[in-house]
Amino acid sequence: MVDVPGGLLPATDDIELDPDQVDGLVLRAAENFAYAESPQAFGEGQGEATLQLASYRPGEVERPRFLPNTTVIEKVADEDEVFQESQVANAETKVMTVGKNDTLLGVMLKVGASKDLATELIDSLDAVFGPEDLKPKQKIDFRLVESVADSELKEPVRVSIFGTDGKHIVTTARNRDGDYLASTTVPADEVVVTASNRASLYQSFYKSALDQKLPPDVILKLLRVHSYDVDFKQKVHSGDTFEVFFDGEGTSGDQAGELLYTSMTVAGETRKFYRFRTPDNTIDFYDENGSSAKKFLMRNPVKGGRFTSGFGNRRHPLLRRIRMHTGVDWAAPRGTPILAAGDGTIEMAERHGGYGNYVRIRHANGFATAYGHMTRFASGSKPGARVKQGQIIGYVGSTGRSTGPTCTTKSWSTTSSSTR
Repeated sequence: MVDVPGGLLPATDDIELDPDQVDGLVLRAAENFAYAESPQAFGEGQGEATLQLASYRPGEVERPRFLPNTTVIEKVADEDEVFQESQVANAETKVMTVGKNDTLLGVMLKVGASKDLATELIDSLDAVFGPEDLKPKQKIDFRLVESVADSELKEPVRVSIFGTDGKHIVTTARNRDGDYLASTTVPADEVVVTASNRASLYQSFYKSALDQKLPPDVILKLLRVHSYDVDFKQKVHSGDTFEVFFDGEGTSGDQAGELLYTSMTVAGETRKFYRFRTPDNTIDFYDENGSSAKKFLMRNPVKGGRFTSGFGNRRHPLLRRIRMHTGVDWAAPRGTPILAAGDGTIEMAERHGGYGNYVRIRHANGFATAYGHMTRFASGSKPGARVKQGQIIGYVGSTGRSTGPTCTTKSWSTTSSSTR
């Protein structure tokens, strides 16, 4: 207790705590709660709450116990993530389509961000996505909240950028400290923006199958049966349907037996496949003409791979001159599985010039396929090993002459001069 001269409190005590001191006080307070015991009852005979001291060893600071009816809120694993989710929950969504002459700064200013804030957003994105990466028809998803400085203005708390193919590129979001942090991870609540508002066939099919209570393993089997004929990355159309028929008396997919029949209608074209056991005891799915659902060679042996360059003359991206491109390039994230396009025997699995880590497979009837630029080979990918169609033989990389993670595939016939 001190006497205040004249009974007046001074305007300031000239004492300021820097951020480190404040953090230290908060941490010490948190320790008190961590070591405190369970809430105590009212003080004996007093009828009101009392603050008692926890038992302690000599030399320790006495730690107060919790008062009755006190709730302790535990620190969450990622406060920034919770903060961002709470901010976005009440945010306004605005999606901008990049025009031909648009700049990243210009798009930021169009949604109402100040020049300083727009610059801060662009700087946070720069490690992943620079202004020079902006292309027409890309989409930018802004989550806007009321500005602290001016209630009549909106400012972004999160910005997500999507490619022309609708795939997420990067998201930058404001954390608790007010800084923007960029990430290539798609936020959990983000709806992928596509060229149109329709979902992909894969998304629609998977959700519909789950709604019909089909187990995930059955859905995977259906996807495999139809994957040789159907491009599941295309947009779903009105009238697209699928039908399945099971063995057994169950009324839903989780009670049903073996899948016997499946059909899918996409863009007006119907494909039907029936389960059939051949004389050599092989079980597979065939159409009404007896043709297998599987094709001799898969067109895209890279899971989710994006077609970037085809067969023919092109300007080589590294050598800068016109050269014949004798394969097909599929871009995908590093480490994406590469599948054998068909049944066969591995002839080569080694480093091979500009193709980097390279696998060559010999198939039936004089056909062969090859796969280049792998980051590594799959276990068992050795010369002489037998592989099945769809078996993982390696993983996408950028070894050899490559501008980024990709897989160059080639197929040819030893009885023909053509190579694709």
